[in-house]
Amino acid sequence: MKKLWTNIMPGKDSMADSIFHYYQELPKYLRGYHKCSRDEVFQLGALIYRVKFEEDKSQFPNIPEMPKELIPQDQIRHLSPDNWKRSIVALFNKQSGKTREEAKISFLSHLQVVYIWLSLL
Repeated sequence: MKKLWTNIMPGKDSMADSIFHYYQELPKYLRGYHKCSRDEVFQLGALIYRVKFEEDKSQFPNIPEMPKELIPQDQIRHLSPDNWKRSIVALFNKQSGKTREEAKISFLSHLQVVYIWLSLL
């Protein structure tokens, strides 16, 4: 699978990040191609939720029904839906004030750090 990260720096071209890079990496992340710790998965799940719904908290009750949209497939079975919800909502609340575009760039930045760290191993 081709990686974006060869010459890309998240935030440098926010238009490309918002329109292209985020939507290219999101499916790869959800399929489990990026190996992340559980804390990173919580953080990234909160960022994905923010991209989808921005500040709309009315969808919080639906988080247990949408794990495949927020959590990598290989991680879903590790916690109950309520634990995923509780952790994602807590981190979502800590990120208050972030726009969709900022959330996309944060998502890409987190994945880039994970990718660079794994490539050093």
